[in-house]
Amino acid sequence: MDWSRIWDSLNNLTAAAVIGSMAGSVGAVVAVFVTDRIRARRRARNLIPALLRRQRRLAASRRGGEEQALRESRIMAKSSSPFGIDALTRLSESVADQLSDRQQQALDNIAHLMRESEELATVAQSVFQQSEQSSPGSPIPMVVSSLQRTHAEAVSVLSRLEKLIDAYLAGKLNEFGSLDELPAPKR
Repeated sequence: MDWSRIWDSLNNLTAAAVIGSMAGSVGAVVAVFVTDRIRARRRARNLIPALLRRQRRLAASRRGGEEQALRESRIMAKSSSPFGIDALTRLSESVADQLSDRQQQALDNIAHLMRESEELATVAQSVFQQSEQSSPGSPIPMVVSSLQRTHAEAVSVLSRLEKLIDAYLAGKLNEFGSLDELPAPKR
């Protein structure tokens, strides 16, 4: 192999431009890749916990309302703001490669409990509206009993949700992304 001929062919402006543009392209691809990884890591470490802390506050607020409705034997007409289930799902999917299996499973479990809470709120709202249509002003005792069962189940679901979010934030999840002491949901 004659190195002087190779050097001579590389020692011209065209070859330098080609090599320079290829090196620049590779550098740009590497920079984009590294930047994307850094962004994903930041989302996993900062944005998911921030979103979970907000959702935990909402769960605690809802649980307080449900407990008050149970204590006072009253009907809650409306639930507070909805959970950010879609935001949590999108965010967890976008950083799935930055999360451990436990964290991914925990986020799925958290989203499931949020959906379950939303469904209970929808059921309670539906029963309440039907009760208002059938007997305005004075709910039927059977309806009150049904709503109280729904409120009690909502308290249980919201309590589990709070504990699971706390465990996620503290890094204390079992191998299934859950808590060992959580009771199975009643159905």
